[in-house]
Amino acid sequence: MESDFRYFTRRAAEERRRAQFAITSEARERHAELADMFASKAASRVRSEVLTQLRAE
Repeated sequence: MESDFRYFTRRAAEERRRAQFAITSEARERHAELADMFASKAASRVRSEVLTQLRAE
């Protein structure tokens, strides 16, 4: 099963590609917003995992 971090990272990359090739400025903006959202979620998952590992040590 794919981890949350990998899923959100993959989705961010997909949305960045969609923004790059979007025809309209509205589509480009929306895909860029989604890419930022997924990248933020991926980053928060990494922080959570690192904190969990540090607490376990």
